[in-house]
Amino acid sequence: MKNKFSICYIIIDKNEGESFFLRSSNYLLKLSPLLEKINNLPISIPELLCEKEEKIKIRISGIYPGRIIHFIEDYNEIENLPYVFKVVFIDERFTKAVKKCGTILYISINKDIAIENTLSHEEINIDVLRNFFFSKIKEQDSVYTDLPDTYKREHIETDIKIDENISIFCNIKTLESINLFFNPKAICNKDKNENIETSINLINKIKNKITSNMHIELSIPSVDYLITDFTIDLEYSINAKKYSKHALMRNQTIDYELISDSISYAKTSTDIDSSHYNNHIAEYQNELYFNSLISSIYASSTLTPEIKIRICNNDLFSLVSDIGKNIRNSNISKIQKMMKTFSSKVIDKSDTMFDYFSKTSNKQIKIISNFPLEWTNVNGLPLMIRHNTSRIFNTPGFIKQNILLNNNEVSISLDSFKKILVISSFKAGERISNDIKNELHRVIKECNDPSINSVVNEKVSKKGSYIPNFEMEVIFKDVTNKNELVDSLNSFKFALVIFDMHGGHDYDGHGFLELSGEILYPYELMGLANIPPIVVLSACDTSPADRNHFNAANAFLCAGAKTVLASTYPILSRDAAIYIGRLYKRLRYYLPERILFTKTSLRWSEFITGLNRRVYFDYFLM
Repeated sequence: MKNKFSICYIIIDKNEGESFFLRSSNYLLKLSPLLEKINNLPISIPELLCEKEEKIKIRISGIYPGRIIHFIEDYNEIENLPYVFKVVFIDERFTKAVKKCGTILYISINKDIAIENTLSHEEINIDVLRNFFFSKIKEQDSVYTDLPDTYKREHIETDIKIDENISIFCNIKTLESINLFFNPKAICNKDKNENIETSINLINKIKNKITSNMHIELSIPSVDYLITDFTIDLEYSINAKKYSKHALMRNQTIDYELISDSISYAKTSTDIDSSHYNNHIAEYQNELYFNSLISSIYASSTLTPEIKIRICNNDLFSLVSDIGKNIRNSNISKIQKMMKTFSSKVIDKSDTMFDYFSKTSNKQIKIISNFPLEWTNVNGLPLMIRHNTSRIFNTPGFIKQNILLNNNEVSISLDSFKKILVISSFKAGERISNDIKNELHRVIKECNDPSINSVVNEKVSKKGSYIPNFEMEVIFKDVTNKNELVDSLNSFKFALVIFDMHGGHDYDGHGFLELSGEILYPYELMGLANIPPIVVLSACDTSPADRNHFNAANAFLCAGAKTVLASTYPILSRDAAIYIGRLYKRLRYYLPERILFTKTSLRWSEFITGLNRRVYFDYFLM
């Protein structure tokens, strides 16, 4: 079924390698001006036809998916993308093998080639999109007939002055996406924190004004705050000696001194807006601003303010490495003290910005960082317990780009959970091989016990709730190799898969899953296996804080998963089994009650946060 309302912006992503510090696409880095322009264009067809207040309301409500920028490898992929309104940016003439469609808007991004009947990207604006909609799109479907056209060319005016720097660049671009432009955009001599707070407060004020003056029914709760930092590829911390001046000189690296200095700078500095003689530091600055632009394209979809905290690799890497060493050596006596140190450092580097949510709960928070900032103790509770949080890695940038730029929410129905796939792989006779299976069999038996159900029904009926008649089938598959695992995945058409096996991540290598017959590097599944949108990895070190970014969790995101629940350090099999059992109960009882009783959608991150809260309070407070 085609998406009839989103505008899909399509770019061919040429393979020109990855950037040095954040592993972003070099080709997209060159296209930063184009991406900035796209960020100021409408996200959906209704935005083409409405006034500025309605546009903001649409974004806050989550009625339509966020901005969709789709990357392709070949122009022949365009026809199969499930969108009615497609805007394709091209930089070469079409070959005879490529079919040019009259209902697709083509925009040239190559100044050196004149492409017949194609506008230049410098000419594209909302008027171009409106004209194309009325001339080519509107007659395609009757759903557009009743859409009123109340569009006015207008801006949001403000007399607020603000300095542009890396800490507020994302927020400035988010505000510009709703036609708010600072005038003049000049030096106003504000304190840096005051500048950041001004940008956050302005976004929140606009959202609050629209929410209070216009009736908004939230379709999906939008992200309240986006937390980012200055972390770069952890490779430069894990193998720091490899990038010292002496090591680079021995390897006859050109500009070895400048490169080593730039790496040291990137691992320690957050005040990056001053000029530098070192061209490699200038490249790092460009990467950071590109990174913030990507964050803004994501944040603009829901008018989410960014909080950029002053954390670099050197601030936390040694600490999370020491935590990992102690956990792996079963030496937990120092862990509590280390966790307090972790929280203290994060709070200190946040410069009171966490005050925006330290005294509230249940905010929707997205974190982009190479460190588990969700552990931070905020006013007595970990951030991941106080609020509904989810995190993606800051590197590699090419994975983050695919997640943030193609911001198409995936809707999953209750029926998609009627079957759950558990893929197990252990060598014969392993003591832990049946932990998850036994726990799930026990929980399912308990859920089906009439005597237990009658007691539960009596208790919940007194609270005015109910237990829906929702049962889930758990499919257990034992596999020994990659081919069997791929076959199991490709024959499964539901939403959730659980991987039950050993895992790990070599100190200087890739994350892996240990099958009974071979080692599987999950990146091998790309293009081979149908990955369900929700992946649970019940294995050790699938998203480690002290290893490089080639981990199992990132691999599954590359292969097609929309969300991955993974482990930061080694986990005990019995604890993992209990957690999976509780996940089953929450899916069977809480999820259908919440959806059917409240008649509202639920974010997966909020669902998991609720589960984590119950586990947290059981383990640490009971």
